[in-house]
Amino acid sequence: SDLKVIKNRRSPRKDSMSFLLIPITCFIVFSYYALCLRIHFLFPRDRFIALFIFSFAQIILIQFLLALWGGLYLSSLIFLNLSLSLMVCFFAIQGGGHKKILSTLKEDKTCIRVCFTPENKFLLLLVFFASIWIILAGIFLPPRGVDDLTYHLPPIYQAIQKHRLELLPVELKSQFAFPFYAEFLFMWPAIFTHSQQYVDLVQLFIALTGILTVYGLGRYMKISKDVSCLLGLLFFLSPIVLMQSGCNYIDLIVGVFFLNSLYFALMFYRYQKLSYLYVSAVSMGLMIGMKYTALMLVLFLQPFIIPKLYKRRGHFLAY
Repeated sequence: SDLKVIKNRRSPRKDSMSFLLIPITCFIVFSYYALCLRIHFLFPRDRFIALFIFSFAQIILIQFLLALWGGLYLSSLIFLNLSLSLMVCFFAIQGGGHKKILSTLKEDKTCIRVCFTPENKFLLLLVFFASIWIILAGIFLPPRGVDDLTYHLPPIYQAIQKHRLELLPVELKSQFAFPFYAEFLFMWPAIFTHSQQYVDLVQLFIALTGILTVYGLGRYMKISKDVSCLLGLLFFLSPIVLMQSGCNYIDLIVGVFFLNSLYFALMFYRYQKLSYLYVSAVSMGLMIGMKYTALMLVLFLQPFIIPKLYKRRGHFLAY
């Protein structure tokens, strides 16, 4: 069947547009970096964490809507993503925003240099070699996890071939219907390459963004920059993160999005800035769409949000 063909194909088809995968992804990320310069964040780390949340949100939601409407074609996907990213860039550069981008890039480089202590350099070297190992495994080995092949990947392969969402009898329990939002991140490289190559690399980038989030949580708790960086690198090098960075289990994705939601909820609790509330809301919404049980995690975060919203409800409504 067609489904078996895409599951057994390890390299991109000749008629695929795999060469566009990296440029389009980078352009989406850059557009939200520019947007995050227009949004009022207090610290550089907030921009980097937020831009990845927004980028993942765009990739997930455009694929989901196209698949829902039966229009999941690569040409439509490219057109909508480029159009939306161009609009984001246009909004970001208005009012001299391009000058702010150049000046802020220098500021961000300075902040990164502060974290390069000897022990952090050693851990960065370990992160580099671990990432190379995961990348090589993702390129040359097919998906091999039981859950990957049972219910995480078949629905997205089916959606790519049929250009729409179709429920397959792959659920383990009757109340679940796959795919969830997390699986649409696995769809991103698959729809460009029409193969399973690179599908296992998605969670590696999620784990790398987790380094930033753990660093941000450390700084929120007033831990020094170098120690916060150390904690973030140790998060990446923990066995469970390394194990899931090269597979299609979604626990790592959900875990990182929970940390993102927690970080921005805490920042809103301390500073009462709507920009932090918005980013936390986007992250929570995506997290609920990734796993039904994440609703309990979202409820856990509400004590950090609702009291501050109620206390300054007049100000926020006016805003």
